[in-house]
Amino acid sequence: MNNSLTEIMANYGNIRILFESLQQKLNEAVTEVPVIIGKDVVGTIDSRDASTIDHIKSLVSSASSKEAVITFLISLGYPADQAEILFSAISRGSDIKVVSEYLLNRTISMSSLLNNVSDANSINSSIGVTKASAQFYAFSWRTSPPMGPGEVWLSTILKDGRRPSGGEKGDVIVDDLELEVKGPNGRLIGQSGYGDAKQMRNKLATAVSNISKNLKVNHEVIDSGKDNFWNIGKSAGSGLEENLKAIAKQLKGGFSKSDLSMISMEIISAYSNYLLNLDVKKYGSILVDVISKDGYINPTKWHVEMLTMYFEYYHSQEHFDYIAFTTSNGKFLIMDVSSFKSFYSNGSIVATSVPSFTNAAGSQGGTYGISLK
Repeated sequence: MNNSLTEIMANYGNIRILFESLQQKLNEAVTEVPVIIGKDVVGTIDSRDASTIDHIKSLVSSASSKEAVITFLISLGYPADQAEILFSAISRGSDIKVVSEYLLNRTISMSSLLNNVSDANSINSSIGVTKASAQFYAFSWRTSPPMGPGEVWLSTILKDGRRPSGGEKGDVIVDDLELEVKGPNGRLIGQSGYGDAKQMRNKLATAVSNISKNLKVNHEVIDSGKDNFWNIGKSAGSGLEENLKAIAKQLKGGFSKSDLSMISMEIISAYSNYLLNLDVKKYGSILVDVISKDGYINPTKWHVEMLTMYFEYYHSQEHFDYIAFTTSNGKFLIMDVSSFKSFYSNGSIVATSVPSFTNAAGSQGGTYGISLK
């Protein structure tokens, strides 16, 4: 037993000496690589330290691209200090050489994205921007009105994209075309052309009175006095429907088609007190198939027609060429104006809030809030 233990200990000593000798040779083989800035050696790094070497290479590449990219961003209409901040955001973890090559030679056209839901994260990846630079899509600076997610990003990555200047309208300019951008729950309202939403309660009550007079029906306008009585909800016609049902009961067979044409015109005329420049003749018949002969309002059809009218009115006031809807997670949709109704009807765009005519409703409260689903 003692002999065996002696032999084991002797072998262990030989193995330890061999390991220490090998370790010494490996240490001697390590090459210290100098780090040179200008003509000065500022230090050395272990040649085996691949991550540090890659980081230094990235910094060198970033430094050589920084001036060109910042100059480019300033040319798009970004304040110089924000261009610096944005460059830092884009650079984080990215192959800045690849990114800068794309930005200085942009190829993604607006037409290639038109009328399709797209993913900013996928586009970022394709141009060398990593997930570590996720703030690129959401980047903004303080403005009035505030910028929504995607505005700066679209201005930066789209071919011929830039920020508006001078008296230009729109949130993004693409080859002199105005692109409006709406973030989550974006309101369909511009700077002018809108009245006081609170007055709509009286105007709808007047429309009901006119309808009963035109039909020669003795009807006293029903008004519960509740603040939201005249709001048309997502699933109920509320006060307007209650009055129409009461009038229809006094007519044999309910409303005729000609009656519904007159009713639609009266209601749309009431809305012209909020949408001040509304073409009543153009939209006067849109509710004919929305209201039944018994006075029931189909809420789904109502909002398809009314939201489309609101959107087209908004466009008529702002005169943008295209509109984009963006989400906080990077999904976005750029569409031509004529496609709005189809995207709303198929559920790609949803109404996150419907017009409110309550005491708390300002000018914005009387319109729709919409989001990309």
